[in-house]
Amino acid sequence: MALGPLGRLDEARSSFERALELAPDHFWSHHDLGVLLQEPEPAAALTHLRRASELLEVPSVLDSIQPTFRQVVKERLRQMIASCEEAVAAKDSH
Repeated sequence: MALGPLGRLDEARSSFERALELAPDHFWSHHDLGVLLQEPEPAAALTHLRRASELLEVPSVLDSIQPTFRQVVKERLRQMIASCEEAVAAKDSH
């Protein structure tokens, strides 16, 4: 996540993609890659944000998130997914 704000988006993306090669169901890698891709590639971001949302239904994943933050994480994911869906729909209508 530190590489994104530094403008090193390609490196950040490669790092997340490598992490997902090693652990395809890693919640935070899907989440963070989705966050990184929201602006430049909302369709690609959707894939990762939706997978992160699905993974939140896995008890061990949900248990790994501090209880006080679970609802915040779920709501933020919902908002990001909706935003990316809107961006994709707008792009498709042009």
